[in-house]
Amino acid sequence: MPLMYQLFESQELNLQGTVIGPEDDDFHPELASERLQKALGGIQTDEKVLIDVTVAHTNFQRQKIMESYQAMFERDLLVDLADETGGYLYDILKALYTPSPVFTATLIHHSISDANVEFQGITALEIVSTHTTKQMRAVREAYQMKYKKTPEKDIARKVDGLFGKMLQSLFREPRDENDEVNNELLEKQVTTICSAPGTIEELGRSLSLFEEVFAGTSWNHISTLVSRLEDELNAGKSIENLLRRNQNMHGDIRQMLIVLVKISRNIQTYFAEKLHEAISADWPDYSVINNTIVLRCEIDLFDICNEYRREFRASLLKDLQMVCSGEYFRVISRLLPNCFIGRRRT
Repeated sequence: MPLMYQLFESQELNLQGTVIGPEDDDFHPELASERLQKALGGIQTDEKVLIDVTVAHTNFQRQKIMESYQAMFERDLLVDLADETGGYLYDILKALYTPSPVFTATLIHHSISDANVEFQGITALEIVSTHTTKQMRAVREAYQMKYKKTPEKDIARKVDGLFGKMLQSLFREPRDENDEVNNELLEKQVTTICSAPGTIEELGRSLSLFEEVFAGTSWNHISTLVSRLEDELNAGKSIENLLRRNQNMHGDIRQMLIVLVKISRNIQTYFAEKLHEAISADWPDYSVINNTIVLRCEIDLFDICNEYRREFRASLLKDLQMVCSGEYFRVISRLLPNCFIGRRRT
């Protein structure tokens, strides 16, 4: 398997995705292509076969299946899927068949290009903050190939103000992935923030301080800083609550800081909360549901399921069943196997 695709599988022994795929000796793209063609070419589309074949393979294996499908039938699988399916089912199938770095790059581009959403660029922020340096290198290459510019250059053109400059810095600086905490720097940062007139506001006012704290810094250092600030400020509230109550900070910068603090605490909990919010909204946010599940299904979706159960005393799969239905829910249920169970698969 090419390194680019290996990078989008779980990178840590203590984290687990929900999509595994067959071993090389058991992977037969021609047979998978034949099953897909029969499912798509009959009088009535066999969605069950489409789903079974799709979710039984990794993203890399799906690329091989698409190549085989094209070679065997001289047809584009995605075009045939678009012709024979639709709605949320097609959306999630298309996402699953898109190469992971390309899909991720597309989400970044959409996030920074849509100025009509409440918080422009937040999805881009989440992606750069929850992917490894090597993963982001592959995403950057895909972005440049697809859009002919780097993400940070596109951000500079499309995202205004201090928020845009802060977001650029996160894309520009590779993150330190060591767990070490620079205690000397930590003390300096605590002093700087706590002695500033608005204390925590300083992180949202000073670009240089923001870059020093968040751009390229290890998550362990950031989470340690957050804990120290909570102790020093002695407000009896979490940093997130202090930020939410602060009305002197621009809304998008305040939201950026809240996201970064939450991610520094636990990435899987962050995504569990994001899914819960998407499910619980008056109008469920299916783009968040789709994108989160597709982005994380080979990295840590199993652990996100467990964090969801721990945080909300509920099954993610059961909650999704309340807002998803039909063949679309069948895909999701296949991407979340064993998520009723609170223990890791063996």
